Amino acid sequence: MSFGYELPGPNYGDRISATHIAGTSGGSVNVTVMDPSKLTGDQYRLVFHSETYSLGSDGVWNDITATGKNKRLLKVQDLTGSSLSSTATWSEEIKGYIDVHTAVHLDSPNYDYCDGVKLTFPSGVIIDKAYEPISNKNGSTIPYYIDNATNSIFFGNTSALSPDTTERTGNGVFAGGEEIVVTVHPATLPMLINYTMYDDNFGATYVDPGHGFPTGKLVDISGVVTLSGAIANRVVVQKQWDVEDVTKGSVALSDQTVVAGQDIYAPNYYFETNGMRGPGGSSGSMFADVGPTGDQVFDGIKVDVDGTYKTPTTIGKIVYLKEGSGSGYKITDFTVFGFADGTAASSMPLYGLSGGVPPTVIADLQQGY
Repeated sequence: MSFGYELPGPNYGDRISATHIAGTSGGSVNVTVMDPSKLTGDQYRLVFHSETYSLGSDGVWNDITATGKNKRLLKVQDLTGSSLSSTATWSEEIKGYIDVHTAVHLDSPNYDYCDGVKLTFPSGVIIDKAYEPISNKNGSTIPYYIDNATNSIFFGNTSALSPDTTERTGNGVFAGGEEIVVTVHPATLPMLINYTMYDDNFGATYVDPGHGFPTGKLVDISGVVTLSGAIANRVVVQKQWDVEDVTKGSVALSDQTVVAGQDIYAPNYYFETNGMRGPGGSSGSMFADVGPTGDQVFDGIKVDVDGTYKTPTTIGKIVYLKEGSGSGYKITDFTVFGFADGTAASSMPLYGLSGGVPPTVIADLQQGY
């Protein structure tokens, strides 16, 4: 006869629930107990960020992301903690010119987005060309405006430049992780670029004392990025995720690139879609399909992220027919009325919602059928 003793609390293989506290993502987080004896009882938070790498003349990829990005654990209702980081590569279109690659690092724990980004170049530097960045909020292109008088270029909603600094959309186009590319000359380094990130002022309308948001406020961010050193051959911006230990105020797991069992930056996989191998992903594998082995174990738990970074598409049209009947339910979007993108954000104001003001309530905008 033998006797056993079952340890109290979670056991190996148990799942720990995770709560979605911010953002509009449809992805999910799975937390599994791997070693009950190493559990800390701490609270953790998973956050997403972007990391920028440049390829030097020595063939080595270097992480050039601005220090301090997205590592702040405090909840502030503005863009405090956000920043930009830039690097330069030789232009592939205009010989002798450089492309300035700027990564947007947004700290918005309470849904705050950014209405616009303005870059001001030094006197004597000519802005030759720019490319419309893609919003990580909805996949739309972000327009830009060049001001030759101030030698600056602005990306985003021009209401952010209004003399009334509170005139913002409440639903900014920059969600973080976007890459801005501007072609300039002469290619002279070092180069100091002044920037401003404009708060969308959503926090001023989001007040939730029970979750740590007693009041709202608008704070724009201004700073300077320095292009220094050698001009890089290539630049890659990766989308990554971290796990923060909120109890200790530290980062438990950083710079992860495995999503749904796939290392999206594995060299061989990245080469298939981009024509180069890039800096590689967090798994260290050459191939994308890493499965459960790509998830790291820390503090007795394993965290895996399920979902995709792809922007959700409009639902199109769905018809459900009752069995044995020719009638049923029809579900459609605004494309049926002739609006090309079919999204509520652009279509509903055309119906005069709230006097024609675009809807900004996150709960309304992220509703699915």
